[in-house]
Amino acid sequence: MKKLLLILIFNLSLFSLYPDVLKLKNGDTVDGQIITINDKELILKIQYGTINYLLTDISEIIYDAQIQGDKLFNENKFIEALKFYQEVLIKNTYPDFQAQMYFKIAECQKQLNASDKAIEYFKKIINEFSNTKYVIKSYFAIAELQTEDEALKTYNTIIEKFPEDLQTAKAYHSVFDYYSKKNDIEKAKEYYELLIKRFPKYQGIKTIQKIIEDYEFNLNIPKKLEQIKSEIEKIQNMRWHYKNLKLYNPIINELEVIINNTLDINLIMQAYIFLIQCFNNQAEYKKLINYITINFHKLLNKNSSQFNFFVEFANKAFINKDYNLAAVCYNKINIEHYQLNTAISEIKSYLFSSQYEKSIESCLYYFYHYRDCETYLIDRELIFDCISRIINKEKFILNVDLKYIDFFLENLKKIKNEQLLSLSYFFIVRFYYQNNKNIEANKLVNLILEKYKLSEYWHYANIMQKQN
Repeated sequence: MKKLLLILIFNLSLFSLYPDVLKLKNGDTVDGQIITINDKELILKIQYGTINYLLTDISEIIYDAQIQGDKLFNENKFIEALKFYQEVLIKNTYPDFQAQMYFKIAECQKQLNASDKAIEYFKKIINEFSNTKYVIKSYFAIAELQTEDEALKTYNTIIEKFPEDLQTAKAYHSVFDYYSKKNDIEKAKEYYELLIKRFPKYQGIKTIQKIIEDYEFNLNIPKKLEQIKSEIEKIQNMRWHYKNLKLYNPIINELEVIINNTLDINLIMQAYIFLIQCFNNQAEYKKLINYITINFHKLLNKNSSQFNFFVEFANKAFINKDYNLAAVCYNKINIEHYQLNTAISEIKSYLFSSQYEKSIESCLYYFYHYRDCETYLIDRELIFDCISRIINKEKFILNVDLKYIDFFLENLKKIKNEQLLSLSYFFIVRFYYQNNKNIEANKLVNLILEKYKLSEYWHYANIMQKQN
């Protein structure tokens, strides 16, 4: 086999562009010529099995243009980067180099959402530069731009054309993912078996194994839950032993395994319902609410059985006088789907659990946002009940928007009961003073003192005005 030694003078930074280049040391001899290396230039040789390429146009200009293109690409300036890559392309006919530039041009088109043009360039690499490493990269890049079904064909093409290439392992993984998402686990397993046979050291194998294990585990959960339901019913039918927690321990352990190892929300909620039946106590309520707090946005849908379950669960907590838990439940429900009855229950839960500031915060929030709640809170005097619990405290802290207070003040004209009116005005005056709204507070005190002869609160309001 004939070998060619091409002696070229490169800028030192060009070495990274040519993986086949072998460095020579200062003083080495090539074809009788002694190599000399200075600080700026390095003599390199490229050794090939046959005379395929003649590198004659490599220059610092090409290198600088490519570096500038990469810089622009990394700055998301894809149109400008494209121009630099095209400039470099016409100045160097080395196949690996051209394939690399075509690949970068295709990546620019991809980032510019010109998928058809990108695929065109990737296919050009596949057809015209078949001996370069960018061919398999181009197949993967095309797959990323295709529909799932089209990509499946491309991945199978990679598997067929590059059976020994380490990158092909990713194609097997992608085909596995395709079938596992389609719930065709048996077909997915076929590709998993081929993968571990051909690429046993592939790093993604453990991930695939976990998917298979989870799938098989989830497949058996509905049947397991039916068995658990029957077991619970048997225990509950025992006249004297239905409250013995020891009888539930094996069931509880199984349910916790299900909860911790499945991603199916419906199965998780069903398991929690059975847990409640097993424990039916405050500790288990709190375990459930912790889960709801973390996963609420995924679990709650107004039209689903889960939503009705949460409402019933909150109602049950309220009836059982577990007001702390009930308040958290109602608050989560109302954030997602406001209802008058759950809003009122939230306020009462805060009130009955002595969380008076929170009860007022909820009152003011719903008073401002929902007309039906505004009417209820005034007509049923619930908001005044909440205010009366904190009005004599030395200091209270409310985390509310000032506009809620202003809106409440504006609507006090609807109140005919002078005692409630006095209570409300004094509450607002105190809020203003505590939040350094002295001008608003003084204005309100002066206005009401002139207009009304109200209760003893105004004696205190006068004192507060003088102190501030």
